[in-house]
Amino acid sequence: MTVSLSLLGGAGWQFLDNSGNVLAGGRLFTYAAGTTTPLASYTSSTGLTANANPIILDSAGRVPLQIWLDDGVAYKFVLQNSDAEQIGAWDNVYATGVNTIGFGTTGLTPAAATSGVVTVAGTLNVANGGTGLTSLTAGRIPFGNGTAALNNSANLTYTTGTNTFSAPIISAATSMANAGNMVFSGTAARIQGDFSNATLANRTMFQDKTTNNVTGVAILPNGTAVESAVTCFNNSDPANASYGGFNCNATGVRLAAANTGIGALLPLIFITGAGGPERARFDVDGHFMVGRTSYGFLTNTKGCTLYNTGQIINEASYIDGPPLLINTFNNSTNDATLINFYRQGTLCGVVYSSNGNTTTYATSSDYRLKTDAQPLTGSGAFIDALQPKTWTWISSGTQGVGFIAHEAATVAPLSVNGQKDEVDADGNPKYQAIGYGSSEFIANIIAELQSLRARVAALEGN
Repeated sequence: MTVSLSLLGGAGWQFLDNSGNVLAGGRLFTYAAGTTTPLASYTSSTGLTANANPIILDSAGRVPLQIWLDDGVAYKFVLQNSDAEQIGAWDNVYATGVNTIGFGTTGLTPAAATSGVVTVAGTLNVANGGTGLTSLTAGRIPFGNGTAALNNSANLTYTTGTNTFSAPIISAATSMANAGNMVFSGTAARIQGDFSNATLANRTMFQDKTTNNVTGVAILPNGTAVESAVTCFNNSDPANASYGGFNCNATGVRLAAANTGIGALLPLIFITGAGGPERARFDVDGHFMVGRTSYGFLTNTKGCTLYNTGQIINEASYIDGPPLLINTFNNSTNDATLINFYRQGTLCGVVYSSNGNTTTYATSSDYRLKTDAQPLTGSGAFIDALQPKTWTWISSGTQGVGFIAHEAATVAPLSVNGQKDEVDADGNPKYQAIGYGSSEFIANIIAELQSLRARVAALEGN
């Protein structure tokens, strides 16, 4: 006969009553399971000396000796207080040794065993949860299909919901790609890993298996399909998210910013460097901005906008230079403004085409932009003060005729751009320029011609 330590009572157990008080003098009976037939327990692992039945607990509510039970035999324990009132009962209690080991009708065969370690030999078939293999091949992972012994398979198929793989073995000797395809047969499957570890080298990544090889990740359509795509969402619920996508189909390659459900439609932003800075963006209305995040004439800003209407606007602040708006038209019969120039948000000049045949460069002259308009005087003195000259251009050696900018500026300051001897921050010359067709020149010439005509008419009349 072999015995093992009891799961109940065991060694040094202390019993309490239902109020949590020490069960001093309590009585512990042992019976055959499901009966009231007394069944002996033993004081030690020898199984030679039986405990009293009932076992009387000491003043601390503990069993005075250990409780050992016959291996493989089911007991029932009944606990009473010293007044023979039952505290509790526990049926089908076994010792701590091995009770039974069940195997299928085929497969592993248990060798003769008592308590403790049970030795088994043979193979456990797939139907009984085994591999059906007598040994495992290095570098291979076995997967059971529930009906037959495991074999090599071209594909590994994962079924969501049941969390099972249908392919028997995947070889890692070369790579999973060489072994076949991984197929997710269910819906809403996820491939998860540490893709956001603060240490970049610790993140889950794709990498070629061969040292020093270039890593290329490809996405292919299946069968006769002609499109594949990569989509990034900003919400774990892809049905209600903003997303960016890159896809290729039979008509082109597309980069998109879009949304689903209640997700916000976001701009498409281009940056350089880690985390920025932003260089350009398409806003949600299709306007393309370079060097700025919103369009319109904003103080102390730089950048330009290509509007979704086809207009191109240099929207730099008036501090940095005059803004520019370029319109595009396909109209050969009507007048069309091609370029608009603005200063501090107000139109100051245009380039326009008349009837599709001529191009005119014009300065704003609307009466609504002016106040205190008066007849021009002093045109004769204006013309007399100008100093027409000829010269030779340094760059080409050709002859030139006109005015010297800083000399003309003393007479016609509105027609000259820049300052005499001006240089930039690096000491390079910033050359002056003259608008020979400026309204300042033209108005004085017209005024003087009108004056001459009037005087000629007066002389002729005399």
